[in-house]
Amino acid sequence: MLRRKGMFQRKRSFRSIKREYQIASKGINTSKKLSKEALLQIRNKVIENRRRENMKTFIILFIIVVSIILLVVYMIN
Repeated sequence: MLRRKGMFQRKRSFRSIKREYQIASKGINTSKKLSKEALLQIRNKVIENRRRENMKTFIILFIIVVSIILLVVYMIN
C-alpha cells in the first residue's frame, strides 16, 4: 500500500468520523437502531436517487457529444 503523503491529510474511517461527531455533540449519542424495513426503505431511496443522477449525467453527456459532433460536421462542410 502506498504511504499517505500530505501535511493535512489524515486517515478517515467510520470509527474516527463517529468519534469526532460524538466529541462535537458533547458526547450525546443520537444514533438509533433501525428496523430492517426502514433500512430497506432507505436503501431503495438511495438506489433511486443514484439512478436519477446517472440518468441526468448520461443525458448531459449525450447532449455534449451530439453538439460536438454537429459542430465538427458543420466545420468540415
